[in-house]
Amino acid sequence: MNRTQLAHALRAAADLLTESEFVVVGSAAILGSFPETLMTDALMMSTEVDLLPPDDPAEEQAIALDGAQGELSQFHQLHGFYIDGVSVNTSRSPTGWEERVVPYAPLTAEGAVGWCLSAADLVATKAVVGRTKDRRFVIAALRQRLTDADVLALIPRARAW
Repeated sequence: MNRTQLAHALRAAADLLTESEFVVVGSAAILGSFPETLMTDALMMSTEVDLLPPDDPAEEQAIALDGAQGELSQFHQLHGFYIDGVSVNTSRSPTGWEERVVPYAPLTAEGAVGWCLSAADLVATKAVVGRTKDRRFVIAALRQRLTDADVLALIPRARAW
């Protein structure tokens, strides 16, 4: 995933749902904080962007994103990446994440805004989840000094949104 693809995903999600703002969770959120030139392949290897639609307690918008622009969809086949609609029930992040989000609103997103988890919140979340791919991401982010262990220690433990 790169910044051009993230902007495209935001624009496509906004067009589908007639919403203009999303929370970007998952590894693509790092793109809101840093340019690609500071990142290794390990930080950009994902072919998906996890978007949390606003005000979606019944998960209808997340399901719509998955159906129209999710994995194995025509969108995925055409563009080489896909959108994973996520919900407050499946997403986890450290307490107070809302105060630390980073806006990503390039002109090419045509008015859509991705409120990206901060690098520290993203790395902390991935450290808690602990899958192999998440551990690789955490190690790469720390090696690139996109955040550090001292910052991570300040973030409260991840919890349900």
